[in-house]
Amino acid sequence: MKHVKPAILSLFASLLFLAPLSCAPSRDAAQVGDGSANTARSEKSPPASLAQDLSAPVSNLSTKLGELGFYVFETPQQVPRFSEIPALDTASTKDEALSADSFAGNITILNFWATWCPPCKQEMPSIEKLHQSLEGYNFRIAAVSVGEKTATVADFIKRSNYTFPIFLDEKGVLGGIMATQGIPTTYILDKNGMIIGGTVGAREYDSPAFISLMKESAGMQNQ
Repeated sequence: MKHVKPAILSLFASLLFLAPLSCAPSRDAAQVGDGSANTARSEKSPPASLAQDLSAPVSNLSTKLGELGFYVFETPQQVPRFSEIPALDTASTKDEALSADSFAGNITILNFWATWCPPCKQEMPSIEKLHQSLEGYNFRIAAVSVGEKTATVADFIKRSNYTFPIFLDEKGVLGGIMATQGIPTTYILDKNGMIIGGTVGAREYDSPAFISLMKESAGMQNQ
């Protein structure tokens, strides 16, 4: 298992940066260099705002995430404060908005993506299966579209028949803080709304082991 001390978060960023299936942080950045959209473009340290809380111990969830290949923070990290991000108006997110206070009470998968990013689209069917498998649990997915217009995202989601919650970071403000290494970038948050681990690049989120861990950690609603 890989634990990452806040003092060396740049190492965490550099290792995640090596993920073979990720896109540059923006469409424009993806066109720099050799033109490939499958690798990130610049090595940047993660935001200092992810290196604030040094007190909490590593949880059992963190340990098991590490065993599944996620990078795990040695201590949970606070989500940076940000202005509310509107949801794409669907049955699962009607009249909802995303803020730093939205995460407490649930295990959360916070995913940053874009419609033009092939690795993002590659992993989305598994995110949909995860979403369906965790119905009725204290669990949520918040998939944040970075830097794209509502109409573009809405058309893609409609054609793809995805039902997990989508949020619209049209100006890329939150993505510019939390997805600087490329997309997809995904964080796992505990029930305290703290970031405990994450990854950059496409993954399969519907493996029996990962679904079982999410169910075990989230627990059924109303229990």
